[in-house]
Amino acid sequence: MKLAAISDLHGFLPVITEKVDLVLIGGDISPLEIQRDQFMMLRWFKDQFYQFINNLNCDKVVLIAGNHDFGMERSIVDFKIFGDKLVYLKNELYEYNGLKIFGTPYCHIFGKWPFMKRNSDLRREFKAIPENLDILLTHDPAFGLNKTDSVLDYGEDNLGNVPLRDRLEELITPPKYIFSGHIHTGNHNLEEFTLNSGCKVFCANVSVKNEEYKPIYPPLFVEL
Repeated sequence: MKLAAISDLHGFLPVITEKVDLVLIGGDISPLEIQRDQFMMLRWFKDQFYQFINNLNCDKVVLIAGNHDFGMERSIVDFKIFGDKLVYLKNELYEYNGLKIFGTPYCHIFGKWPFMKRNSDLRREFKAIPENLDILLTHDPAFGLNKTDSVLDYGEDNLGNVPLRDRLEELITPPKYIFSGHIHTGNHNLEEFTLNSGCKVFCANVSVKNEEYKPIYPPLFVEL
């Protein structure tokens, strides 16, 4: 099985011609200039994003929201328009051909943005992350997870989500793969990381744009 993982599009819709089974999108899809405009965002979803999803050479698209996706927090989008091709996850599990995927949009607070919660609320939400996942798709990277939560361009380390990292440490069998975004210039290399529990996971930041919102990172392709 082959997948492509991307995140933090901010209105940029990359051309992905390679045939894959799954495309994973880790949130922040909304164009910055219209992200708070309900009418314009609805038009964008029904026009540009709809066309983008239909043009992807894949069987399924798994999507979560991010902290710039105001329209998704307000539930203005009817995802039924995408048919069976797109699956939207909001802190929930999806199974595809035996592959267990959990997607969550929730982030730790650093301002008044969608899907941000206090640590106590995050701990409650992340309890839903089950054992034995194949893939965990999050917008906010877990704290200290192989520098996926570091602004490498500016030397800022460990800006990630502490409750999410705590949940990973609690799991007897953590996810095999963890893909996140949010911190645009976090470590984009898919590398193995050993948790404090001794368990190993493969993780990568899959943001498409850098801190200046320029699309410089290609999609991450992974064969499972």
